[in-house]
Amino acid sequence: MIYRDKITMIKNILLGLLITTLTSCINKEKVLSDQVISLEKKNDSLTSLLSEFEGKYIFDSISLRTIPSYKNTFKPNSIYEMDLIVSAYSKTDYFIKYDTIINNQKINADTLKYDNGIYRFNTELSKDKNYISIEVKVGNEYGKSKKGTVRDLIKVKK
Repeated sequence: MIYRDKITMIKNILLGLLITTLTSCINKEKVLSDQVISLEKKNDSLTSLLSEFEGKYIFDSISLRTIPSYKNTFKPNSIYEMDLIVSAYSKTDYFIKYDTIINNQKINADTLKYDNGIYRFNTELSKDKNYISIEVKVGNEYGKSKKGTVRDLIKVKK
């Protein structure tokens, strides 16, 4: 294209730059609009998630305490009782008592009964040395979880 004078050439260059700038702004506006929509969706999902936690306690740590029953006599063939108390717990927690593990199988496995954060445990003291093993899993889908094994040895009095 041949320009007759410099003013027409400058006007055409400025017009081209203006069109390029406007097109670029429209594209950026579309990207920003899409980002705003995406952030609004995330905000809505986070708001609904937070509403699930209203009125609930959320714990970052878990502590476990075992309390032997005052009724324990430690005599041969007597029943030994113990409470496991969890300071932070959820309904997905579980405790499984078992005697031993043979070939990756828990022998005499039994899920402990749950009562307001206390898991009641009892076993017969049938040997001079009675070993207790309890698999513990505590936590929920939103916070930290803990899994481990509580082990104890109970000796009978003779």
